[in-house]
Amino acid sequence: MRRMTDAQPADAAKGPGLSADDDRVAIARMLADKNTGRRVRELAQKALDGNPEDLRYFLEVGQFRARFADDQLRALRTLASTGAGDGTQWAVGGAAVALGAGAGLVLVNRRRTTAGR
Repeated sequence: MRRMTDAQPADAAKGPGLSADDDRVAIARMLADKNTGRRVRELAQKALDGNPEDLRYFLEVGQFRARFADDQLRALRTLASTGAGDGTQWAVGGAAVALGAGAGLVLVNRRRTTAGR
């Protein structure tokens, strides 16, 4: 279990002097938050099912990674809801590759033209 969540950073991550019970309460608060993302929920539950080290790792590291993953998914869904559709990622990536290839061809052509003079 080395993963993260989507709610606000837990109070239990404030310091090393807190007990496993405090960690469990902090994670339970994340799960109770209706705005907590799916990935955070999954990893929070795994942490609760694990040992005290799993709880601590989740609070110190995992929740932030999981929140990042949930935020990425949320951003992609927002992009898709703008009417761009699922193909937007491919279109943007393809456009970037085409621009890069085009720029490379221009440079090669200029070098050939300059070298021939």
